[in-house]
Amino acid sequence: MSGGLEEFSQRRMAKLIGISRIQLQRSILIAEIPEELFEQLLALKVRLSTKMLAAVGQAFRRGRKTTYAEHCPRCGHLLRVREDFPAEITDAINQWLAEQKKEGGVIFIEDGQQSLSGGPGVRLRR
Repeated sequence: MSGGLEEFSQRRMAKLIGISRIQLQRSILIAEIPEELFEQLLALKVRLSTKMLAAVGQAFRRGRKTTYAEHCPRCGHLLRVREDFPAEITDAINQWLAEQKKEGGVIFIEDGQQSLSGGPGVRLRR
C-alpha cells in the first residue's frame, strides 16, 4: 500500500463485489463480444453458459477458436476433439463476421491472424 490506497487486483475486486475470480474473469471475456453479436447469440436456440460465452470472448481476443485434443495416455491415439462452443454458435459468429465484412467493419479470424482490413480472414476456424 502507498498513501493508504490499495493497488488494483482482480482478486481483491472479485472479493469486494462478492463473486469468484473465475466469474470475474469470465465477465471480462464476455465483455469482449460485440453487442450485436451478443444479442444474436442470446436469440439462438442453444443453451448458453457463462463458460461458453467467455470462450467466444476469448476467441475474439485471440483471433481463433480453441479446441482441445484428448489422447490415450498409453498409446497417444487421438480419442476426441472438444470445442469450447458448438457448431451453431460458430456458424452464427461466421454469419455475423460476414455481415461486418460487407459493411466494411473491422474483422479478423483465420489461421490465428488478425485482419484489421477485413481482408481474406473472415471465418472463425473450427
